[in-house]
Amino acid sequence: MALRGGRQRRGRHRPFRAAPGDNPEGQRHSLPLHREVAEKIAAGDGSGAQQALLVLIDNAEEDVRRSVENRNRRRKEQRS
Repeated sequence: MALRGGRQRRGRHRPFRAAPGDNPEGQRHSLPLHREVAEKIAAGDGSGAQQALLVLIDNAEEDVRRSVENRNRRRKEQRS
């Protein structure tokens, strides 16, 4: 199956979409991280923007990990 940009979907990987209960903390905590990236770009601070973006990506990765764990926990509870 082709995805946007011509990339192919391989194996059993599926796009991740967070459901409402997956991350009870929501995404509001990421707004300051996005703001930091935008401010660094606006200031012409390329290396600062890169560092801020890496923090944002690490944070997003942890959010996805936590969401998957919450989803898996709920599914397991529903089966038992």
